[in-house]
Amino acid sequence: RKSQPWEIVGEDFYAPGEELRALAGRLVNAPADAVCMTPAVSYGAAIVANAVPLRRGQNVVVPAEEFPSVVYIWRERCRAAGAEVRTVPRPLDTARPGTRWSERMAEAIDRDTAAVAFTAFHWTDGTRFDLEAIGARAREVGAAFIVDGTQSVGAAPFDFAAARPDALLCAGYKWLLG
Repeated sequence: RKSQPWEIVGEDFYAPGEELRALAGRLVNAPADAVCMTPAVSYGAAIVANAVPLRRGQNVVVPAEEFPSVVYIWRERCRAAGAEVRTVPRPLDTARPGTRWSERMAEAIDRDTAAVAFTAFHWTDGTRFDLEAIGARAREVGAAFIVDGTQSVGAAPFDFAAARPDALLCAGYKWLLG
């Protein structure tokens, strides 16, 4: 197609993106019109973080050792707003790390939490977080619930309708094999 650019018409700029949105939506059980494409997860994270209202005294909850694209934007936003990044440490209970860490994440969310942001599976060791429980707690207090699915979407089931994140961020170059 690029070798014969005179054959490219206006619709050719949009149709592949719309098809990709539909396929991505189908993969995670979300409508195509809920899918937005950005060049990188860090761009999507920045868009989402800047859309979340954040005031002095509030907090953003993240797990310890979280992936930089999730953490850096929240550090900057919290610094600028006078808010706090609340880091939830990895549990020492190695028999049930996902369960215990998810419980700690939910416990860290309070009435001053503006957002909860993390990867569905921790990128360092594959710990799987309980998205539904953490998301339910975030919704109880009115906090934005943001999930980075880059390490897992396409390799493990993800049900957008069940987890109900405010944003699901994914990069196609990892498990999605983009």
